[in-house]
Amino acid sequence: MSDARRLLTLPALVAALAMASALLAAPASAGTTSAGTTSAGTTGTDEAGARGTVATSSSASALDGPGKADDCEPHAARLTAAAPAGIARPDGPSEATVRAYERDLRARLARLGGPTSARGLIAGDVQPRTRKVKVFVHVLKPTQKAKRVSGRRIRKQIRVLNRAYAGRQWRRAENARFRFELRDVDVTTNKSWYRAELGSRASKRMRRQLHRGGTRALNLYIGKPEAGGGMIVLGYASFPQKAAKRPRLDGVVIHRGSMRGGGIRGYNRGDTTVHEVGHWLGLYHTFHGGCSKRNDRVADTPAEAVPSFRCPTNRDSCAAEGDDPVRNFMDYSFDSCMHHFTAGQIARMHDSWRAYRR
Repeated sequence: MSDARRLLTLPALVAALAMASALLAAPASAGTTSAGTTSAGTTGTDEAGARGTVATSSSASALDGPGKADDCEPHAARLTAAAPAGIARPDGPSEATVRAYERDLRARLARLGGPTSARGLIAGDVQPRTRKVKVFVHVLKPTQKAKRVSGRRIRKQIRVLNRAYAGRQWRRAENARFRFELRDVDVTTNKSWYRAELGSRASKRMRRQLHRGGTRALNLYIGKPEAGGGMIVLGYASFPQKAAKRPRLDGVVIHRGSMRGGGIRGYNRGDTTVHEVGHWLGLYHTFHGGCSKRNDRVADTPAEAVPSFRCPTNRDSCAAEGDDPVRNFMDYSFDSCMHHFTAGQIARMHDSWRAYRR
């Protein structure tokens, strides 16, 4: 993961807002040291200091190795134009990283044989079997006296996840055929892990020490992740391409306020977890690549120049056919707006499972 970071100054923010406005106005052409103790008695020491920046992405491109991207952030957070105040939405992987990911995915699928969901060929007619995913939840607390996320809220979050992946948030949504089964919950007290900044040593140490299960197991970390300046980060995730090489960093981190009934207005129905698990299963943002031909590498998601915030239905930011997919789980819309994955996205998730999590 790159350490290249810079402060997002006021002029830069103004420029970003102007760019977003221009894109929406006219369609683009297609083309701190802290010891931590878990409930099981494990201790860990974090040596990372908090970084006071809101960062932009770098151009990391390799699949593994130090200094390279490994998360949905994946090069840290940036303040995205039009994002609700106080929320830093993660930047996606660079195009160079995506090309490396895609080469590796194609090579693995070719060795496995069978149908794939390569762009232009949606394998929606090949009905995949339901994949059962073990879920290990790691609850973070900043102090021993702090109130933890309850088991009831965790079970509700798993129900939200299962409803979304079963296509039950919208009558026309397809069943993605993933079933999530809660296996265990542990509680860890560690202030720096609780606020695990994107790309920080705290985040990596937390995941290395708490991770359980193999590549098929979903490790879900619940705390209050931040970006620089105390900005809220709703969540971040590792891509499946990293699971084989760095398995103990594999998983999803979410903000407790994004869970159902949480305190982050607009993003408190649990769909941040749905979104981040989408990355864990191999999906990019619907707006990745903007109006370019390849964009998110899924053929049936219309091209989208910029992320959606709130719920701007009937928006069309690219010249290519189709309105922006603002109701898709892989956009940045409010939870009340998002309700489905496409057939192409579902096929891609199962391809990624076959390649990296079988």
